[in-house]
Amino acid sequence: MINGGLAENSARSYSSAINNAERFAREHGYADMYFYGNSDVQSVKRMTDQLFRDSEFVDYNNEQHNRLSAAFKKYIDYLNGVVPFDGKSAIHKHMRQNCTLPSDVQDILVDVVTEGFSNGVRLESVIDRKKIARLYKERTGKDAPKDEDIESCLIEHGITFSGKLYLIGASTRQVILEQLEIEKNKGHRVFYYEELYSASADYYTSKMIYSADALKRIIEESGAQLFYHKSYCTTTKDVSVEDELIRSFGEKVQLTVEEIKKKLPYISTSKIASSLSQSKRFVRARRRIRSS
Repeated sequence: MINGGLAENSARSYSSAINNAERFAREHGYADMYFYGNSDVQSVKRMTDQLFRDSEFVDYNNEQHNRLSAAFKKYIDYLNGVVPFDGKSAIHKHMRQNCTLPSDVQDILVDVVTEGFSNGVRLESVIDRKKIARLYKERTGKDAPKDEDIESCLIEHGITFSGKLYLIGASTRQVILEQLEIEKNKGHRVFYYEELYSASADYYTSKMIYSADALKRIIEESGAQLFYHKSYCTTTKDVSVEDELIRSFGEKVQLTVEEIKKKLPYISTSKIASSLSQSKRFVRARRRIRSS
């Protein structure tokens, strides 16, 4: 892309736009839609066409001054071999973010960024990049690695959220995945991010994960085999809150909302109540809900 006359800042902007499009897709029920790493140009075209048939996505693209449509055009040109890429291309880098720095250098970078950017680092900020270089030199007496190597290293060790990168240790991410797996094995199939976060808020806060949205991003980027929606994720594509309500009753005929909530800890009480009132499979008998 740079060889085709596009500046690196523009390449970064297009890479960010495609990332935003993927996030929109996940949040609006297009669980199987992905672009990075997908080299099938016809598949990319089909998914792009599908997004642009969504009026909300069209509005989103308009709000972004057509940045998303421009990014997809460049990406499809790349897949077709029309636009050449070199090693500095932001989109190309996004597709192969493996860090090649020695492990001791990675450890130092992670340490200085963790200590110097407790509220996250903006990788596209010249000020933040200069601060990283300064902190690295203060710590080691040596010049910092190249910007692109630093970026690859930090992306490998962190998550991006609201325009910033936060360093979340591999062990922390593993704990989150293992806990999700434990809950899945218990039979839970619907996980609202707010409820997941509330269940272990003290732990997340201690690991610099300060919101349900940040936890959501960690889970999405972890590669967990889940189906992602705007405010929740599910273990299968078609499972619904009503399905979980039916499961919660088991052999029982009547339960209170509070009893259902104990059986479905990752669905909010308000969502349980609204789903019960909307479903024809349940009737209210005073304070108790009867499964019909």
